[in-house]
Amino acid sequence: MNTGHPLALDPDVRLQLWQKLSTEIERYLRLIPTAPVAPALDPAALRALLAPFDFAQPLAPAEALQFAVGGLWRHQVPTPHPRYFGLFNPAPTTMGVAADALVAAFNPQIAAWSHSPFAAEVERHLVLALAARFGYDPAPSDGVFTSGGAEANHTALLCALTHAFPEYAAGGARALPQPPAVYVSSLSHHSVVKAARLCGLGTDAVRVLQADSSLRLDPAAVAAAIRRDRAAGFRPLLLVSTLGATGTGTMDPIAALADLAAAERLWLHADAAWGGMAALLPELRPAIAGIERADSITFDAHKSLSVPMAAGMFLTRHPAILERTFRVGEDYMPRDAEFLRSPGQGPEGPRSGASTSGLAGEARPGPAPINDPFAHSLPWSRRFIGLKLFLSLAVAGWPGYAARPEEYKSE
Repeated sequence: MNTGHPLALDPDVRLQLWQKLSTEIERYLRLIPTAPVAPALDPAALRALLAPFDFAQPLAPAEALQFAVGGLWRHQVPTPHPRYFGLFNPAPTTMGVAADALVAAFNPQIAAWSHSPFAAEVERHLVLALAARFGYDPAPSDGVFTSGGAEANHTALLCALTHAFPEYAAGGARALPQPPAVYVSSLSHHSVVKAARLCGLGTDAVRVLQADSSLRLDPAAVAAAIRRDRAAGFRPLLLVSTLGATGTGTMDPIAALADLAAAERLWLHADAAWGGMAALLPELRPAIAGIERADSITFDAHKSLSVPMAAGMFLTRHPAILERTFRVGEDYMPRDAEFLRSPGQGPEGPRSGASTSGLAGEARPGPAPINDPFAHSLPWSRRFIGLKLFLSLAVAGWPGYAARPEEYKSE
């Protein structure tokens, strides 16, 4: 049988492959309750399994697929398993699996808006919908999908730096008039510490404050640390409120921290990668009351909303900050979006002279801004992350997500 080019394959072979793929996925979902919940950890056996693959001789497509299916069956923690209780990586939604397959096939290029306007607008629509769930006014809100919470937290620090120090974008850390200080709980996610290193501040810029007896960040302890830093010549910059600590699930008192951040003029970031699920459940919403006052929010849809890995989100109530942080000059990207931008915005963001201070009122784009994703976020080209969330929400709706997680897990 003619199999066509080995990178595309003959249509008949492709059809057989897709049928086998869907059969194996359905078989996995039906039989996973009978499998062990944890794999055997044997690096030597895995490397021996892979050793024959020197890629000198082609393998039949169905045989290659079967090899991958067998490896995944035996050598991973099966998150859809009914006895897997690590809800940081929940069972993926069926529509999320279908969406990822569509994205792989259509392979939209998310860098320039004009190359995949549907994908760009789907993600913008979701950003505004999630912003509203957290209590932001959707009209001036903004945000991006990220590879996960770590990238979202990194984005928060970059935005805080750009907001406080206009010279940072061009001059970097060496141009800062004062060394910045970042405040986190001892139970916070260590991606904040990594972000400080990657932003050129160094890990010493992060003040890791011991959680109190309730395993929460004490606003009084933060206030004392801020006073010490100001007296020593530091610039208090960013305060991170952890909502759903990785090891304990505890929530920092974000309302009190918002009061402190406003009084001290710090950027307040809510790391709600996991605990953000409280925004979906009326009985849990009080646990994050005040999150709408945060300057930015991290949320992981691949945790609370059960879509396939990976789907992080960065949300902010400051509409101009992402462009100010990430736009760079380029000559080779399509410029279609520049002619579709709202009045008041040029290709480099808000017109000169417009206020960009998020704590004192920002220049707001029009009701439907057009943003090239590459100029709006840390990556350049990236995958269409949002479709798996869009289709999952379209089918389940908010009521479906408000159902008890164990009801979904046991089906």
